[in-house]
Amino acid sequence: MAEKPKARNCFLSVPRQLAREYRKFQFSAVEKGATARKYANSLEWLRDANLIRFCRNISTPSFPLAAYEREDQYKIYFNDIGLLTAMYGFEIKKEIIENTLKGPVKGGIYENLIADILIKKDLKLNYYKADNSSQEIDFLLNGEGNIIPIEVKSGTGASISLDNLLSKPDIKIGYKLVSGNVGQTGKKITLPLFMAMFVR
Repeated sequence: MAEKPKARNCFLSVPRQLAREYRKFQFSAVEKGATARKYANSLEWLRDANLIRFCRNISTPSFPLAAYEREDQYKIYFNDIGLLTAMYGFEIKKEIIENTLKGPVKGGIYENLIADILIKKDLKLNYYKADNSSQEIDFLLNGEGNIIPIEVKSGTGASISLDNLLSKPDIKIGYKLVSGNVGQTGKKITLPLFMAMFVR
């Protein structure tokens, strides 16, 4: 099958792509000079095999999200967090358990963990990355007539992008998921990562 080696290359590139600071899927990370024309069908094959999930960028963080999806900008997450950690190698397990892992790879693992939880809740994945600024929201969900932003933090740092979005009067609530405790400041609810199952 001609599609098999291309699908395999896409699949194997996902851990590398999630280990970057900005995790938008890039075909050039699959193969130098590669384009969507060559590899897009391979990603569709992996999605249909229930191995990956698309998380599409939104041009405007407004309800309904489907109206603002950018088909050509997306992140790819594994449908199973165990797949991702296994592909990084056995040694990483100790670092995760002891919370000593550092760098962008830690953020990628945490994002995929939350994506996995949201997938299990049968929720569609979207994110927001503005073209002309560094503002980025890791996940956006449709609420009741509005949107629910979710920011994932591998530490307990500031959530500037989430705070900016929550300043809009039409957004009623947002979540900051951290390796820490429960809290609330205004419309922002802070939850431990494992409590992502209770979002919405």
